[in-house]
Amino acid sequence: NAGEGGLAIGTALLSEKLRRLRCLDLRDSGLTDEGLRGLADAVRGGAMEMVRHIDLSENAEVEKEVWGDFMKAIIESEKGLPHLQSLKIIETAAKSAGGPVVSVLGSGKLPSLERLFPGRRSTSTAFSLNREGVAALADTVRVGGFPPSLQPIAFCLSENPPRIDVDP
Repeated sequence: NAGEGGLAIGTALLSEKLRRLRCLDLRDSGLTDEGLRGLADAVRGGAMEMVRHIDLSENAEVEKEVWGDFMKAIIESEKGLPHLQSLKIIETAAKSAGGPVVSVLGSGKLPSLERLFPGRRSTSTAFSLNREGVAALADTVRVGGFPPSLQPIAFCLSENPPRIDVDP
């Protein structure tokens, strides 16, 4: 059970003791908001640049805002996660943080990403977008900013969305 142990893992990553880490599997580990913030600090500090696979699935205790912060940490890091090929965030609140997800996909900081798993079935699970998320999606589509090898993913409007204009 990782719980807040993600904070300790983040600290260990920042110490450069795990430079060879290629796969991080914290699926169903009881990860908390504080734990994911620790991992975000490691990403922001460039300590996870070599990681190829991350599985943070089934950590339902983490709030959607913290998932958004994790995505923003990728954008804020100098190189992002240039080798990341798959990110699994199944059964988490991350699918409700659609705006930051679109922003990170369009940032150029995930050039190797092939698979992003918000749910068990890609056809039945979508990232929920609010006004800012739709605007980010429109901008990303306009400039062709998605990672080139990214498999199809789905987006939907959040409940009771306001009127949205996607024209530039």
